[in-house]
Amino acid sequence: MTAAAVAASLGFVGASWKTLDTGCELDWHFVGPATVKIGLNNYVYTLTKHCSSVTASAAIPTRAPPVPVSPPITSDTTHGPAE
Repeated sequence: MTAAAVAASLGFVGASWKTLDTGCELDWHFVGPATVKIGLNNYVYTLTKHCSSVTASAAIPTRAPPVPVSPPITSDTTHGPAE
């Protein structure tokens, strides 16, 4: 099997595609408008966007409400060298 045939069987169609070179072990290969391929440890992982109706505001996660924090523990003892 040729390299082009193997690439085509993995979804790499055409002569070129966009790649995000991260500078580390993972590079993101955009093989379609909703499909990204990532190679890691002799495996090819496919990430596919399934919802095409997501708006920009819906894609941004909302902040969780703040978690109550108990007051700091105070002590009468001093810390540090004795004078």
